[in-house]
Amino acid sequence: MVNNYHFVVDASAFEKGLGNIKRWDQWLNGKNSKKLSDMIHMELYVPVFTTRELEFLQFRRRSNNAKDALKFIGQQLNQQNHANSPQAHRPLELIMEYEDILSTIPWSEVNINRLDRINRVPKRFKDLLKSCTYKCRLADDIITNCETNEDVIMQFQDETGISNNKDNQNGINAGSAAAGRWILITEDPEIRQFADLCNIPHCSIVQIDSLLSKDLNDKTFKDTKKFNDMVLKNGIKEVSSDGNDMVKTKFKKTIYASRGSGKLWTP
Repeated sequence: MVNNYHFVVDASAFEKGLGNIKRWDQWLNGKNSKKLSDMIHMELYVPVFTTRELEFLQFRRRSNNAKDALKFIGQQLNQQNHANSPQAHRPLELIMEYEDILSTIPWSEVNINRLDRINRVPKRFKDLLKSCTYKCRLADDIITNCETNEDVIMQFQDETGISNNKDNQNGINAGSAAAGRWILITEDPEIRQFADLCNIPHCSIVQIDSLLSKDLNDKTFKDTKKFNDMVLKNGIKEVSSDGNDMVKTKFKKTIYASRGSGKLWTP
């Protein structure tokens, strides 16, 4: 069974998490791409907002990260266009947005909660919210090509901590295919607030990175799991005052890094 992941990526995710995205590309489109194509397929949708913001950051803010992100996007598109095998068989695929799409999205579909605050956001943010609305709620492939059932979506959102406003007048909730099929990746707290107000599910780069590490059984995931298991074994489970689960353990029983033999030097 192929795990299908579909993400709308904003400029902050590319600028701050380009290293993570490049690692995804190495994992999925590297030497083992043919083998992984039967396990994972990831689509990264790049809105017009994202490329414009990266260009602004590159030329006006002299951001090297933004420059590298635009270069990476260009390289990926070139590889997809000149690949010997069909583009659809690449485990990780970039999809560029056509600007004309934005004019077809009614603003009423974006601001479904009729909030005046959303009506006052700058136009560039409105364009991003339109892109997210198009992929998360309006695109045809949500229904016709969706292979992810509701149980998988719920598990995915539980594992990654994806935020989604459940108080939705249109009945979109965390367990629906429309809410879980496409998800916004952003590192911008302001955009996260706008997404919540428009009932657009979102997550961070780190959450997706952790999920992929688990699916691929990567060494990072193995090491983290080994450490967590050790903490649970040596610790005591408790519940904090705010209701969250926590584990208390003594420092001497928790080895954070392996050391050689001998006495530890102290000043």
